Amino acid sequence: MDAINIEIIRHLSNGRKTFKEIAKNLGVAENTVRSRVNKLLDQGVLRIAAIVNPSAMPGHYTCYFGLNTMPDQAARIARQLKDLKGVISAVCVTGRFDVMCLILFNQDYTMDQFMFEELPKIHSVTKVEQFQIYKTYNHRCRYIL
Repeated sequence: MDAINIEIIRHLSNGRKTFKEIAKNLGVAENTVRSRVNKLLDQGVLRIAAIVNPSAMPGHYTCYFGLNTMPDQAARIARQLKDLKGVISAVCVTGRFDVMCLILFNQDYTMDQFMFEELPKIHSVTKVEQFQIYKTYNHRCRYIL
């Protein structure tokens, strides 16, 4: 990961910028930008996706869920959570929870559905606590519903 890759990633944060514009700004060839982006994508370093502000979308909201697990099950549970409907991210953490996940809901997919239809698919969860986001300042996420 060199300085040019970092700058390319920074430029890509404006999803409407072309490779040609990025190349001109960085003083490199357009093909250099294209090949580096493709390599970053292949390596899993970069993922290009549309990002939304859920609170600006009528009927949408997000919640964090803190989960405690049976001993040594946090990584497995986080990997399984990432595949459940509405899950934006699932991570292993330190602190009072073993796993935290961020979930997107709307009028057609509710917290109740996640709690009683999706979450029971994951075994070895011993405790769940929800944290509904009521005010955001720079919260953005992938739209996955």
